[in-house]
Amino acid sequence: MEYKGKVYRSVWGKEDYGIIIREGDYLLIVGTHRFGTKAALMYYNKFKPKKTTIVHWIDKNADRDVQLEEIEAINIS
Repeated sequence: MEYKGKVYRSVWGKEDYGIIIREGDYLLIVGTHRFGTKAALMYYNKFKPKKTTIVHWIDKNADRDVQLEEIEAINIS
């Protein structure tokens, strides 16, 4: 995934990225793969960020599923 000239690389089932873009009534939530999309959806549901946010998921417990504690927001300013 590339955003503003920076490339975010994923590793299938182990590490992924997602992005939340919110502009007025427009909301876009998408990931590099399904893990990043799920991570971005979970993050949005919990924190409702008002500005564009990139999330990074790492499968810390190796179960190939996304848990909220495995997701962190990346500062993109």
